Amino acid sequence: MTKLQKIIKKHGSYQAAVEHYAGMGYSRTRTAGHLKISRKYLYRLNVRFDLDHLFRNRKVVVPDNRITDADLLKWVRDCSTGREFNERSPFNVGTIYKRFGGWLAAKDIVRQERMKQRQIELYGRELTDLVAA
Repeated sequence: MTKLQKIIKKHGSYQAAVEHYAGMGYSRTRTAGHLKISRKYLYRLNVRFDLDHLFRNRKVVVPDNRITDADLLKWVRDCSTGREFNERSPFNVGTIYKRFGGWLAAKDIVRQERMKQRQIELYGRELTDLVAA
């Protein structure tokens, strides 16, 4: 008896089995595990029976304007450690790692911005502008 025949015997039809697990919110991997088949075979069967649309897409597109760099850097400026950032801010420190490459890199950006602001306060413009003039 093939794996597909076993699934049909147990659930009535392959479509019913996939609809059941996908309807409960299971991922493709978890569904394949419950059906005791490989992910590759599940994918092939889903294409064959046109059932892949039942599963949520893996990639969730988040609008770019949701979290700006300025918002994140404001919180980095106010926190001294990543742990404090996690406790105080509404964001996760993982966002800092993804966006800036690490906590220290984000702190460096904050320091550079402070230096630019200080130069503008002292000289009326950035120091690099004075050197170029």
